[in-house]
Amino acid sequence: WKLVHYDGFPPQLFDMVNDPLELGDRGADAANTNVRRELYDLIFTWMRQRHNRITMSDAQVLKQGDRKSVGGVIIGRW
Repeated sequence: WKLVHYDGFPPQLFDMVNDPLELGDRGADAANTNVRRELYDLIFTWMRQRHNRITMSDAQVLKQGDRKSVGGVIIGRW
């Protein structure tokens, strides 16, 4: 299954085994209520785990020093 979620719109749900081209939206089907609930639960769990992950220690942040001279906005660092 593939769940597509957009704020303010009904969810889209696709059966990737029987409909790999995603031509039939099953998001409104009452028969798939449990599938939607399970996928939303998985997304919610994933989001909580991703947001609680610490990528840099406080010592690493302090070691970087003053970044004002670089300019711009740092979104991520790899």
